[in-house]
Amino acid sequence: MGYIDSMKNIQIKKRRQILYPDDFKTLKKVLIIGNYGPGNFGDEVMLDVILDLLSKECKVYIPTRSPETLKELHPDSRIIPLYSKNIWYILKEAIKCDAIIFGGGTIFTKGRGIGIDLALILSLLLKLFTKKKIYFYGIGYSETTPLGLRILAKLLMQNGNVFVRDKKSKDLILKNVGINPYLIKDLTFYWKPPKANLPPEIKKIIIKNNNAIIVGLSITKDLFEFKREKEFVKFLNYIASKYNMLIFAFIFNPEFMGRTIGSSSDLYLYKKIKKKLYKNIKFYILPYYPPHVLFEVVKHVDIIIGMRYHSLILAHLHSKHIIGIAVFDKQETFLVEHNYPYIRLNKLTSGDLIRIFEKVLSTIKSDQK
Repeated sequence: MGYIDSMKNIQIKKRRQILYPDDFKTLKKVLIIGNYGPGNFGDEVMLDVILDLLSKECKVYIPTRSPETLKELHPDSRIIPLYSKNIWYILKEAIKCDAIIFGGGTIFTKGRGIGIDLALILSLLLKLFTKKKIYFYGIGYSETTPLGLRILAKLLMQNGNVFVRDKKSKDLILKNVGINPYLIKDLTFYWKPPKANLPPEIKKIIIKNNNAIIVGLSITKDLFEFKREKEFVKFLNYIASKYNMLIFAFIFNPEFMGRTIGSSSDLYLYKKIKKKLYKNIKFYILPYYPPHVLFEVVKHVDIIIGMRYHSLILAHLHSKHIIGIAVFDKQETFLVEHNYPYIRLNKLTSGDLIRIFEKVLSTIKSDQK
């Protein structure tokens, strides 16, 4: 495998079809930055993948709002949680680390958290004054990236330690930053989940409704911010009344950890939807499951209607039928690349969703014959 343009100084290894820096196996102490600990499916899975690429002797420091939950979700003795509000302690440990890894997710976007800005600024200072190695691994770069963030990216990425999850991010970084990053898939594609059993409460529901079509949902608060919830409810009421159907509302972003509380949590959003559904509809808001358990549950679903990026990838890994609702360019890029039917959130109507759903349903029935 050849090197890429401006990055000829980086040694690369290939493992299970994933490219990663050879340095990862020699690092003794590393700081990994991302939204880890609050239980978000995609973030926790991406951390597992990065941990798997590091040396078994490497000490891994992770800033988090939820230290105890981080350890529960990742029972790895290498992990040392750092409470994210203790900035000076994080900085002290970062100085001692061999490298800083920004791990997965859309780091560069208008919608990133303030913690990312702070982490990028601190990393730049460490790079300038201590020659600290900075890696961006499995990240996304959005068209909405503001000017200040683009400047930070340009200053931090010049050494070329950049691995992006999709071609659009690659092209944007080449255009805005002036380097040609390595292209890999989203880190979720390389995840090896531990085995899990189907939760007994799910098994009971499925057995009780043996011949029902099982539809899995994943929504975000954008459904309400774009004022599309009425159309979505109208769609659910129609299909659930017409067909023998179970609807499983999946928790990809739980409310009981970190900052995800109240109106931004999946649970809160589903409760708002359920209040507007017909009473006889079989709509189940599932509890939060750790990623490897959720992976098992999705095996038993027929169709995923997803807004969350990683719900789409999870369904894809199980070869499920997908109806995408594209909120940002990352969803649309994925859905177009894999030829799944989708609708833009800002153009969502119940009629369009019904037409897409019934077309997918006819495909399923045809396959069953």
